[in-house]
Amino acid sequence: MIGKQRLDEIGLATLQLLVNQMAEDGYSKSAVRKVRMYVKASFDYAAEEDLVAKNPARKFAMPKIRKTVCRRYLCVEEIGALLSEAEPREHLVLHILAACGLQPAEILVLRMEDFQGSQLRIDEALKDREKGAARIGETKTVASDSSVPVPPNLAREIAQWIARHPERMNPRAFLFPSRQKKTLQRGKLSEAGSEAPGPQGRN
Repeated sequence: MIGKQRLDEIGLATLQLLVNQMAEDGYSKSAVRKVRMYVKASFDYAAEEDLVAKNPARKFAMPKIRKTVCRRYLCVEEIGALLSEAEPREHLVLHILAACGLQPAEILVLRMEDFQGSQLRIDEALKDREKGAARIGETKTVASDSSVPVPPNLAREIAQWIARHPERMNPRAFLFPSRQKKTLQRGKLSEAGSEAPGPQGRN
């Protein structure tokens, strides 16, 4: 967008076109904001050093960013590479997500009794915006309330995880509890560590 223009030849119109085009091309709000911030800071420095007569980015406006949904999916090789780097618990969670197609809100409330050898029962979902007992409720749709088949290699991994689980004899214990013995929140899976979970109370 800027090309080989001299620093003192770059004007506001060119800079504005740069971020506007980023917005049109589907860049995230965070990415566009960073470019705008760094460009403004660069020209602030250039003005202070008398490299430009004035800062053309002084009235640099943030464009409106359309919310878009990413439609890109990982290929088999990328999933394999991700799994190869994951710690034991993250490996199991990712494996379930990839092989069984569960939603994050469903996997975080899986219990011991939901694993039935060759399938997982999906009958609950996490409601992050609720509090107390209301945080665990029904699945998003009636069709979601069902059982999904589990491939043999994943079934072995789940069985091994349960064998190390301190509450493996409690059918209502969560497979992936937090350190506070509660359900994890979406986006905070890392808070509970990557090893076998600690003691889990009944619900």
